[in-house]
Amino acid sequence: MSYTYIMSGISMVLKNGNPTLRDNVKYSNMIIDTIKNSNEFLKFEMMFNAYHEDTLMDKYLSKHNYFGATWHADSGGLQMVTQNKTITDEWKDKIYDIQSKHSSYAMCFDEMPINVTKTAGIASRLDLSGRQYIEEWARDKAIETGKNVRRQIEIIRKNNSNTKVFIICQGNETQDFVDYYDNVMDQLPPEYYTSIAGVALSAACTGLGVRESARMTGSYRYMSIPKGMGRKLHFLGFGSLSRLYPMMVLEQSGYLNADITFDSSSHAMGCLLGEVNIRDSKVLKTRKHAFGNRNERTVYTDSIYTHIYRKYQSIFNAYYPRIDEDAYLAIVGIDHTTSKRYRKRRMAKGDIKKYNVSINDSIVIQLYTRFLIAFESYTTFSKNMDKQFTDIKEGNVLEGKLDITALSKLATVKTTDDFEVWMDNDGKYCSSTRIERYPTLADAEVKNIEVTETDVNEVYVKPKSKTKSAPAITFG
Repeated sequence: MSYTYIMSGISMVLKNGNPTLRDNVKYSNMIIDTIKNSNEFLKFEMMFNAYHEDTLMDKYLSKHNYFGATWHADSGGLQMVTQNKTITDEWKDKIYDIQSKHSSYAMCFDEMPINVTKTAGIASRLDLSGRQYIEEWARDKAIETGKNVRRQIEIIRKNNSNTKVFIICQGNETQDFVDYYDNVMDQLPPEYYTSIAGVALSAACTGLGVRESARMTGSYRYMSIPKGMGRKLHFLGFGSLSRLYPMMVLEQSGYLNADITFDSSSHAMGCLLGEVNIRDSKVLKTRKHAFGNRNERTVYTDSIYTHIYRKYQSIFNAYYPRIDEDAYLAIVGIDHTTSKRYRKRRMAKGDIKKYNVSINDSIVIQLYTRFLIAFESYTTFSKNMDKQFTDIKEGNVLEGKLDITALSKLATVKTTDDFEVWMDNDGKYCSSTRIERYPTLADAEVKNIEVTETDVNEVYVKPKSKTKSAPAITFG
């Protein structure tokens, strides 16, 4: 078993502040040591946006060993669309060039067979309101995605880069994901397979319910992964235990055989929104805590910082042996949510003199704490997922709103035949927020544009048997 958590949005935390006003070597090395010394259930990696964070990677992170992290690169296509930018071939080549220079893994430009109504929000892949899946678009969109991947690999190889590409697959039913994957692969010559890390599954065309997660996850077993291609299976934007639960059950049942990764921005964004999730603290309750009162320091705020200092005290002491807990509490700012640059400390002048702390050092400690707030939420998520993994392994039922009986039976699914039986008989009882599908755009336009929850008695469409010859997946 290997699960890797990829924190997207973390660059928003790391890039805060003016680099000329701090000791960047100490700052980066403290983060490097934090990641290196972590022994969590989930491996920790990071993601940046290749569209608007190229300067960050070129001018800063690359100069400091990328802060010791394995980096993934998003294409930035969604941000380009929401900013009304035209995604030209020239722009794509520029993105591929950035990805090849600064990432170990890169997401492709994927095309979605989705019609977005006027009432829909488009600012996020997670905002699925008003989306309609158009069947007649699916093949052409997949072919275009395949061409994007081909060009992406050409640029990566031209740059003599070892960056591996994730093929993003879209779908509304299980078979849709399989067909999309097949159409993408048809655009790629076999000699390009070694530049592919694996498959990334997106819920952008299916929905965010547990049934949709199961439907999407089940598709991977039907995909013919050729020799030479990587066997990573990535889940785009999955940062909740409930959505990851079907994947965990199917992985433990033996249905999935892949190196599983998933990304989420919720914990990095929590830092920016003034939230930190803490577990197993001696000074705080195990829960999500709000912090960042800009007007005053409170005992409550100090308890959060006390926990952080004590947990990571060995790293603080390694780089700042003169700064004890009292000095740290005097240094650390009252607000880590701001995007303002730290040109000067918020410490009182008397405290600066009392603790003999330079502005340079105080900024490093402030920004390292900002990173730890996000990192602490990751470690809590990892511990919670570890517990869920153990519960599944030991056969304990899942607590919560999900249908316990249906999901517990998912543990018996080991083959595609088992999966189809489960979807027909048990999967329909799981919660669903499915995106509606239509044969053509004309059919969609005559229907109600508001996306409604799929009826629980929906009949599951079984994947068609594959007719094309290709190397089969071997499962242990």
